[in-house]
Amino acid sequence: MIKTAKTPIHKELAAGRWFNFSLAEQLGNIGSEVSRAERWREKDEKLFWGAVERALELFDLTLDDPRWKGRRLEIARAREVFCDAVYGGKLYGSSFKGMQNYFDQFAMASTSPVILTLPTGQAGGSEGSQPGDSSPPSALQNDSGAPTPAPSEASL
Repeated sequence: MIKTAKTPIHKELAAGRWFNFSLAEQLGNIGSEVSRAERWREKDEKLFWGAVERALELFDLTLDDPRWKGRRLEIARAREVFCDAVYGGKLYGSSFKGMQNYFDQFAMASTSPVILTLPTGQAGGSEGSQPGDSSPPSALQNDSGAPTPAPSEASL
């Protein structure tokens, strides 16, 4: 896994605040950096790479969050597909537009006033989900909950 800079860009978030956010909030914030990277891709190389680096740092913080142990495969795949989009979609044919569609779902879920409460052990229907986690179901899992064999633009 490619690691980001050793000195955190998001110092306050890396110091622990990030781990107070729900998965939907974390992924929605990653989506903001994905959107910034898309916006600056052809306009300003320095701003583009800054957004990429910030997104990767937020991905790494999310992967380090022990609450998402059962969701790490999906998060890591989303990170991998993002890196593919950064380098032109050569491996998976991914794009910033496809990534943004994926992350927008989490941003919308994190601001939704609707709170879904399920009986214990059934939160989100996905291993590793936490009660009160307002994240949408995994887009990188098939209907049985098993991980898809390989990430693709269609799965995002």
